[in-house]
Amino acid sequence: MDFTEEQYGIIENLAGTGYSVRRIAMYLDVNSDVLVTDYDDPESKFRYHYDRGVLKCEAERDLALQVALTAGNVTALQILEKKLEQRKMNGFKEDLLSGHI
Repeated sequence: MDFTEEQYGIIENLAGTGYSVRRIAMYLDVNSDVLVTDYDDPESKFRYHYDRGVLKCEAERDLALQVALTAGNVTALQILEKKLEQRKMNGFKEDLLSGHI
């Protein structure tokens, strides 16, 4: 399914704030089954923009944590360390599942 650049921006913003594919379909007033099928295709343009929205939101939060960390916020350090450990574990899982290990 193709969307306008404006709609892809909306998809990224909604995905980044945790909206499901079906809720995004409802927001855009499109068939949710078609959108779910697009999401299931890792090469689809919808999937790219959905994943990009999630990544952008995570990155913005992490960058804000870094700013807090440089200001001496100890809680920010703890949160960032936990996120880094989770990312490392997720990377290992992806490598195992893809056969790279």
